[in-house]
Amino acid sequence: MTRSFKRAGRAFAGALLLGGLLLTGVGAPVLAQQQPAASPAVAPTQTPEDVARATLRGETRIRRLRDRLEITAAEESLWAPVAQAMRENEAAFRADMVQQTTGKGASTAVDDLKMFQMIADHHSAGLKKLIPVFETFYEGLSPARRKRADRVFGERFRSGGM
Repeated sequence: MTRSFKRAGRAFAGALLLGGLLLTGVGAPVLAQQQPAASPAVAPTQTPEDVARATLRGETRIRRLRDRLEITAAEESLWAPVAQAMRENEAAFRADMVQQTTGKGASTAVDDLKMFQMIADHHSAGLKKLIPVFETFYEGLSPARRKRADRVFGERFRSGGM
């Protein structure tokens, strides 16, 4: 029974980690040797500096995950679609957030709940796009490298580092 809980916990942790990564910024192509998705149009409430900060935060998270997974040169072709999916999911999320918050005054409790729902919907939609490319990446790893990925995701769950 405990083993089932650990496995479920690891799966949940992985989902949370990937979901959290979906909400990162877009940007520097160096990390995945691929050009990032085009940035959405900057809304009046979002300055170019805001976009740059979001881009840097997102790329930092992608780089940290890449470093923790110890992606090798041979694995780059498997990793690049994962990083790209993360960028695209974040860009879609950011565009919706800007649209939802532009020109609105103080929010009500109902507005906040609707915003939480939108965030949860984005997590779910983003995971549906990310999981297939992550599965391809994971399946392309050797058994030892898969264990490394399992440890990275498990450590993040146990440490509360979502």
